[in-house]
Amino acid sequence: MPTDNKSPEEILEQALRITDPAQRAAYVEVACGGDGRLQAEVQALLKAHEEAGSFLDSIPADAQARADAGSFIWPSRSGRCEGGGH
Repeated sequence: MPTDNKSPEEILEQALRITDPAQRAAYVEVACGGDGRLQAEVQALLKAHEEAGSFLDSIPADAQARADAGSFIWPSRSGRCEGGGH
C-alpha cells in the first residue's frame, strides 16, 4: 500500500511534472507503494492524458478572436447553431 496515502490524482499531478518517461514510470511505481490497482489507475490516467494531447491549446484563430470579442455560439432548440455577442 502507498505509505503516504496519495490519491491517484495527486500521483498523476506529480507524474505529469516529470518529462522523462523512465523517471515518470519509476516515480509512479514508488508513489503507488506496491498497490497494483492504484498503479493501474494512475497509468490509465496518464495514458488518457497523453491521448488527449493539447487539443484545447489549438483553438482556431478566428474562434479565439470571436471569444476575445465576446461572441459566442450555442445550439438553438431547432438544432441550428445560433450566435451572439455584445
